[in-house]
Amino acid sequence: MEAEMSSLPYTLLCRQFSLGEILLATQNFDDALIVGKGGFGKVYKATITVENRATFIVAIKRLDLLDSSQGATEFWAEIKMLTKLRHCNLVSLIGYCNDNSEMILIYEFMPNGTLDDHLHRKGSSLSWVQRLQISIGAARGLHYLHTGTGTQDGVIHRDVKSTNILLDENYAAKISDFGLSKIGPTNTSGAYVNTLVRGTFGYLDPEYFLTGRLTRKSDVFAFGVVLFELLCGRAALDNSLDEDECSLAKWAHESIEEGKMYEIIDFDIKSQISPKCLKVFVQIADRCLSSESKKRPTMAEILVALELSLRLQNKFDSRVKPAAGILALARRIKWPFISLEINTAQSDGKLSTVNEDSDDHGEVTPLVDIPDHLNHVPDQPKPLDKDNINHASLPKDHNDDHLEVFSDENIQILAYDLKKFSFDDLKSATRDFTNHTRLGNGVFGEVFEGWIHTNTSSPSVVNGQLRIAIKRFYYSKIQHHLEKKRLDMTFLSRFNHPNLVKILGYCFEDKTLFLIYEFMENGSLESHMFTKDKIPLSWETRVQIAIQIGEVLSSLHTSYQAYRYSIKMHQILLDKNFNAKISDFESTKLVYGDLYAEEIIDSLYYCSRPNNSKYVGISRSFGLLLIQLLTGGRKGIANLQKYKSNRKVESCMRKALDPRLPNVDDTIVKKAMTFADAAFLCVDLDYPLDKTLDLLRKL
Repeated sequence: MEAEMSSLPYTLLCRQFSLGEILLATQNFDDALIVGKGGFGKVYKATITVENRATFIVAIKRLDLLDSSQGATEFWAEIKMLTKLRHCNLVSLIGYCNDNSEMILIYEFMPNGTLDDHLHRKGSSLSWVQRLQISIGAARGLHYLHTGTGTQDGVIHRDVKSTNILLDENYAAKISDFGLSKIGPTNTSGAYVNTLVRGTFGYLDPEYFLTGRLTRKSDVFAFGVVLFELLCGRAALDNSLDEDECSLAKWAHESIEEGKMYEIIDFDIKSQISPKCLKVFVQIADRCLSSESKKRPTMAEILVALELSLRLQNKFDSRVKPAAGILALARRIKWPFISLEINTAQSDGKLSTVNEDSDDHGEVTPLVDIPDHLNHVPDQPKPLDKDNINHASLPKDHNDDHLEVFSDENIQILAYDLKKFSFDDLKSATRDFTNHTRLGNGVFGEVFEGWIHTNTSSPSVVNGQLRIAIKRFYYSKIQHHLEKKRLDMTFLSRFNHPNLVKILGYCFEDKTLFLIYEFMENGSLESHMFTKDKIPLSWETRVQIAIQIGEVLSSLHTSYQAYRYSIKMHQILLDKNFNAKISDFESTKLVYGDLYAEEIIDSLYYCSRPNNSKYVGISRSFGLLLIQLLTGGRKGIANLQKYKSNRKVESCMRKALDPRLPNVDDTIVKKAMTFADAAFLCVDLDYPLDKTLDLLRKL
């Protein structure tokens, strides 16, 4: 039975294959299996069989020894590079073959091909949100390369382009083709490597082209071109156009300087983009194309800007009604080629309206394209009743009397043992959702503070009996449910763990979903770790938090198959006694239908893929959390790496500890060494969570 690449055992990664194995996998290099061809040679889609008789789909790249412009040097360079590098946004090298003068590389198979295919060849239309997510994924991969994680120095890719950005089954981006990559120092931003000029025209850094000095900013320039490919839908170089327009970088930069930013946007996505999002995106992309490398941003800066762009787009999507975006944009920027006579009738036959007095001055958005893998509900759902539900989503001892089935605005809604609040209740509890009660916004929606009576759950005046948190979901996050006319929330009843933030109820009003939670008085773990005005957490509190989060992650793995759930500090909330609880778990499941989402992968560290170990991914994520609790930030992490490489000397551990950790003595330092060992086991070896917890409980 075929398995996905994500199931490949770790022992299979970067092994040497015999030519016989390759011939068997490719059916003697059958042309029918060719899925691509480049300067290196041909690429075949193939199936390999490993020792346990499991089969896996892979991509096999065969070097054309006669016609290749790259050759043996790049072949061995890629093997050397990719054996050191592991990140969810870098393509994985599974192995190689160099039998009988053959030079062959075996990679994980990327079913959605290259970004270039989708922008310029296949005619497929990626939505703007998809393009933003792809740009963020690629930026994370390049940031990982540039910062030196996995190598003593950073890596300069030297050939960043849309054909070297591959897309997996979920359209997650991965950087590929490291044959031209160079090791480069990371200690200073101006550090460079003298080398012969290599790369691809259209993406070449002009400073590198003129001087031969290769820097990380050379990759930044090329990535800026990719960003404009995503925005404009144009190839980096198009010789069919006039001289002034054939170079995308030159044309886009000059168009922006001339105030023609809106004219260069790909027509397929023009109606989808929020003006605020567009402004941030274009500013960072244009900075990448600066002729002077020192004026270009770092990949870390680019990543921050792109993530901000996505948040602005999500906020924009959540505030407005669908299907009228092109009208609102036309009013705002007065595009001459858009008629204001557009019929904005929605599916119910009513004309959409635009609130001209809103903060966004009437900005609205059309429906965001949802990837096919999210559209898992049938187009024509059966009537929703107690006999037509997924009972597997309910507790084993469930009572059908606790099921609630109703229809609201033609949306079929199912909940189990969950209190339904009225919208008026929530308005009263939050004083009509005023900014004064707004706590903030996240990936899934805005969060407000409210008050209700303990006994009646009815609204209460401020300083009433029970404080609650109310999450108002962005429209775009539940849009795929609404389009299918079904919202099944029965699975929420299974989320019952003392270290998960408790769900008190829900409300559905005007196609908007609200979830009501217990209030966590001490806010997020992130704020206590990194905000100066917060009292530093003691050693005992940090160990307690680590154990509590480890226990709930272990439970999530066992109960909900959370193999790839990546936990981050802002998702860990603290109650009045500093007990730690995970938030947003239920939101991830509700929105994505799974417990893995690109938006929640930590952008500063690699995130592993599952293999034979059932704890891969979630264990590594826990290990990274332990490191942050121990060190308190980037400087501490660097010192922890020195501690690890210097045979775990106690003096190095003192330097690695969070400088805000109070009352550090020899006892705490020794306990911290055990704490660090537990973190290393998780990050390096995917150590089982239950065994890691045994180590922590002894502290």
